[in-house]
Amino acid sequence: MDRRKFLGSLAATLLASTYASAESTAVTYRKAPPYEAYRRFLNSAPKSYPRSSAAADPWFREVTGGAFAELSEAGEQLSRGVPYWAAALDSATGIDIYGNNGIAVGDIDGDGVDEIYVCQPGGLPNRLLKWNGALLIDLTTSAGVGVLDNTSCALFLDLRNLGRQDLVVLRSA
Repeated sequence: MDRRKFLGSLAATLLASTYASAESTAVTYRKAPPYEAYRRFLNSAPKSYPRSSAAADPWFREVTGGAFAELSEAGEQLSRGVPYWAAALDSATGIDIYGNNGIAVGDIDGDGVDEIYVCQPGGLPNRLLKWNGALLIDLTTSAGVGVLDNTSCALFLDLRNLGRQDLVVLRSA
């Protein structure tokens, strides 16, 4: 029994129980219900889906180790987590690490490839990283943006309307 017949007989049963003199009648529709056009999609769905432990063609690959291969100092700094730096930095200096800081992504040199500016807690230099093929290059020293103050976030935008991205860094006082 499909939905239309079921609802029709249900309505007839309710009417019959409400009105003692009512007879069971078939319900007819003037036009097809709006879901009728989609019934073929509902009925064609598979009953079960195959389970697989790994995708046949993965969408993502782990390339972190290869990308940081050329970054000796920056790679070492960025590969360690917050607990490491919280234990390594002396609390007497007033440097506290409460969590992860932000990043900014923008194309600073107009080559069509975005660079990454990584904000760091106080005491650790912020990093400006550029993609060069499959490797990251550290531009922090040459760009002069290795801020040691506690940096919460940064933003690339064109402040002077010159067509080049400027870097705005928000640091704690």
